[in-house]
Amino acid sequence: MNHKILFLAFATISASFTGCNEEKFSREAGCDLDMMQLNGNVVKVETITQSSIPVTELFANAFDPSHMYSMFAGNITIELDNHGNIKHETGYGIDGEIIFDIRDIHLDKDSKTTPGVIIGPDANETINKVKTISSDTGNNVETNYYDGEDLVWKLKATYNDDGTINTIIKEYVKYKTNNDFTNKVNSDTTSFYYLSYDSLANWTEVEVEYKGILPRHKHSFKIKRQITYAYNENKKELIKQLSDYNKNEPARTTNFEIKSLGKYGTISIPYYMALQTKEQIQEVNSLVNAPLKEQSNYYFMSVYDNNDAYATFSANSVYNNQAESFDNMSASELEYDVETDNYFEQVNRQVLAQNGIYILKWLPYQFTTISGHIALKTHYYRYGKGSPIPVYYESYTIPMNDGNTLVFSFSYQSNLQYRFEDDFNRAIKSINILP
Repeated sequence: MNHKILFLAFATISASFTGCNEEKFSREAGCDLDMMQLNGNVVKVETITQSSIPVTELFANAFDPSHMYSMFAGNITIELDNHGNIKHETGYGIDGEIIFDIRDIHLDKDSKTTPGVIIGPDANETINKVKTISSDTGNNVETNYYDGEDLVWKLKATYNDDGTINTIIKEYVKYKTNNDFTNKVNSDTTSFYYLSYDSLANWTEVEVEYKGILPRHKHSFKIKRQITYAYNENKKELIKQLSDYNKNEPARTTNFEIKSLGKYGTISIPYYMALQTKEQIQEVNSLVNAPLKEQSNYYFMSVYDNNDAYATFSANSVYNNQAESFDNMSASELEYDVETDNYFEQVNRQVLAQNGIYILKWLPYQFTTISGHIALKTHYYRYGKGSPIPVYYESYTIPMNDGNTLVFSFSYQSNLQYRFEDDFNRAIKSINILP
């Protein structure tokens, strides 16, 4: 067989198919690719985020993804038709699991894009109306976001010469801090630093720097973008790189201090956690609904001792003679159950909402072993009170045989996972419950 003839025939067939495909792609003026500032015949756009903040969840909770998109909304895959308009959008959570999958897209040409990131929505606000002001070049230079008829944010944006977003100033019409509302206009700033581009001058990685109203409300993270053009061979899904892209920073060396758990034993906590006074504990405990208030006894309550971050760690016991030790449960009873998980989630949501705290992302419960006892682990991300940065919360519940239940809990700004996660997990492992 003449391999040169075979190769020539194959090349001719390939060129023929390529020619057919090229005729099919006809990018329309004013299409979604134009709004997204993307060059070329793009058929797929994928982004993943290097951040411990659940960015995609924030976006999906504040906006309806079927009516609005953002190139900085976290872990997103967008597929486009042969005219350059979005036909399918998929959003992936911080864990890489799908949280929305939309094929019925209804985008308003006048207000469908939200420039920049979405750090900062209040827990009880949903953006359902957007009004924009555009420059002569077509860029959105001012965007007003509404919850019903109430103006929530006002964004003012500047752009680079190539059309990419440069800086965003977000003005809060009403900002909540220390449980009080103020009509004073406060603002934060988001800046974008583009790290790499492809051959068609579309950015492929960007660093986003967020600076909030308070010093601890700041965060810097990266977004990687993969662009597939018409007639190119398929690429490996970018979402499969999320875990590697989010590798944690090396753990630090921390000193620990031993704290008493009364008759039950001891625990060691990081030295930088400052113990609260009895008066401060009573003030926090006053927010708890009776009868738990009278039944709860705190061994300690601590907070991070610097104003550049938010973190808490506490240990207490709650009297409940109806609680049965998990140690007596069978293996089948300890298996994960969806209905039980839904119940835990709803109860936690209801109780927290009474104190103005709202869960952003609930994570499935688990059973684990602590100092020889079976413990129930619950964990979730919640909106920060008076903070645009979500908080990660984790607790361990251990019913004892005397009617008391030990509860260990900690929380921290989710963007500071690298600072607190290893230390707090080490503290949980240090728990020593006496026989």
